[in-house]
Amino acid sequence: MKQDTHLKSAFQVPHWITPSNARVRLNREIDDFVSRAAAVAAPGAALAHKVTAGLGKTATTLRAIARHGEALVGQGHVLFYVPTLELAERACEDFRRLASGLPCRVVRGRDALRPDDRKKAMCERAELAKAVAGFVPSVTQALCSSCRPVPLNVLSSAEGRQRSAYRVLVAQLPDRRTSR
Repeated sequence: MKQDTHLKSAFQVPHWITPSNARVRLNREIDDFVSRAAAVAAPGAALAHKVTAGLGKTATTLRAIARHGEALVGQGHVLFYVPTLELAERACEDFRRLASGLPCRVVRGRDALRPDDRKKAMCERAELAKAVAGFVPSVTQALCSSCRPVPLNVLSSAEGRQRSAYRVLVAQLPDRRTSR
């Protein structure tokens, strides 16, 4: 029996570059992007890279932002998104070491644990907020602010189920102006 020693691939294998070349390219692209954003107001400018873990995306970006921080902050907020709260806290610590004079905050969701008390969520009413989120135009206005809840006529009249559920939930909420 004669066997073919050459197999045809079902797909094209991509051309990979070495990690050291990838780091150089990543550093250049991030620095170019941040430099342009610092030089010219670029509202909504965003940069995303799809590269392997451990290449240095976070550290490279933080260094570039620190180098151009004064100009960037002068134009407004710089938002740096990371996939986990743990990475956000670590990135904030690293950024403070790189640029101690620039502001840095970790924005946590209402379910996240408080940094000063790891047994409590950021929002004392996180479960209720989750329950009402689909029924009110603004969870913040409904639960957090001192203003009255949003009037029922703001909700779509076609959503009768939402409207009645909203009434029930509002009836169960204490009036924050009188409960303090």
